[in-house]
Amino acid sequence: GAVLHRVGTCKASELGGLWRHMPFTAVCCIIGAMSISAFPLLSGFVAKSLILSAAAGEHLTVIWLVLMFASAGVLDHSGIKVPFFTFFAHDQSHRYRAQLAKNDSPAGMRWAMGLTAAACIAIGVFPEALYQWLPFAVDYEPYTAEHIVTQMQLLMGAMLAFIVLWRLGLYPPEIRAINLDFDWVYRRLMPQLYRPVERAAESIAQRYHSAKSGSLKLALTVLAALHLSGATRSSRSTSAQMMQWVMGGFLLLLVWLIVL
Repeated sequence: GAVLHRVGTCKASELGGLWRHMPFTAVCCIIGAMSISAFPLLSGFVAKSLILSAAAGEHLTVIWLVLMFASAGVLDHSGIKVPFFTFFAHDQSHRYRAQLAKNDSPAGMRWAMGLTAAACIAIGVFPEALYQWLPFAVDYEPYTAEHIVTQMQLLMGAMLAFIVLWRLGLYPPEIRAINLDFDWVYRRLMPQLYRPVERAAESIAQRYHSAKSGSLKLALTVLAALHLSGATRSSRSTSAQMMQWVMGGFLLLLVWLIVL
């Protein structure tokens, strides 16, 4: 949000090298990325250890494996790609020289990022603060040798794979595209569902306009015929007779109004 506010875009393909101009935002982003990747001494490590231990304790092997696989994906996407391609990678800060000439980010955003980063660290160092908010009593120690070694193996393995692929030029480059998640529903699915309804509505509207146009033409034809017949009649009548017709019409209108 701070990057989007400052430079006007949050597309990874158009960012890079912002850490010199937005150091506070970069540090907070790295802390958040490390936390969601479950580095020790951060809140994500505590929460992840709780969930994985619960799944293992209930012998939910498939769920445990899916969660471990997802952890590597989260590290690659949110833990590495977001801070790396936004604040480091190829430097494109020259494209936003005017916007970056201002402060790092607005004070409200700095407070929000700073407090959130501090909370990530506080919960990671003092996990009991998190346990107090849970609905049931918790007696759990996340910082065991098994948890720390297992998680660090996963993190170091994923980071090593990223670095090797990046250095060898094998890591997939950023492409100018839109990453669809839930917005797939209203970008792809809803238009597909809406098009048949739209075509049906257009067909009904065309038929309505055709029928309306036909009715209008018929009404105009009838009026023209009446007008022509009236014109012929008026040409054969005297002014006195026409006045009588008009007065008779007004009389009928007056009687009709009185009756109503």
